[in-house]
Amino acid sequence: YNNNNNNKNKNDNNNKNDNNKNKNDEQEERFRLEQKLEKYTHALELSDEWEQEQVRQKQQWQNENEEPNTIALSRVWSRLPVSFRHGSVETWKNTPTPSGHTSLPHRQIQRFKRTNVLTLLRLHPFDTISKWHPCNLEQMSVTGMTLTERRALYAHMNPVAEQLWKKNRNGASTKRKWEWHEMMTVKLKESIASYNSHVDRFIRKDEQQQQQQQQQQ
Repeated sequence: YNNNNNNKNKNDNNNKNDNNKNKNDEQEERFRLEQKLEKYTHALELSDEWEQEQVRQKQQWQNENEEPNTIALSRVWSRLPVSFRHGSVETWKNTPTPSGHTSLPHRQIQRFKRTNVLTLLRLHPFDTISKWHPCNLEQMSVTGMTLTERRALYAHMNPVAEQLWKKNRNGASTKRKWEWHEMMTVKLKESIASYNSHVDRFIRKDEQQQQQQQQQQ
């Protein structure tokens, strides 16, 4: 019985060693493949064709979203008081909005105060925001931003980002400002993609229901 038990333990140990060796081999192979992929990706990104394609895609996105972004900025401006960042919640409860509404709903005022990145929409991008330290941007709250607000912020900030921050991003401070803008742009694109996917799904569902109703008739 002891001999059988010893043989079993020995076989178990051998199996464990073989499994560990296989795992190590797989990890090494995966690491080599990742290195090759990184090398090829880097080479691709240095090519003129890749850079031209990125410029083309960016310009296409700009063209497709310029109008909805501009409309979004106008809508937020119509509800966000000019000097909103300097007042309290109580101050704006009885203050008319720029579009002439009696006042903002209490919940909207609280949200504007909480998501304080929206106060940038009432500051001049070139004269004021461009001179800020990047920490001022990085520390702003973006919690709960709607797609309309993300579009509005992009429309407001993109000119200064493209004309100043992108061209001068060799400097550490300006580079951080550009990276902040790029991060906000990525979030905007993700929100647009999610919204479009949601709309397409329900449109297809409605179309299918209409087709079924027509067939039943």
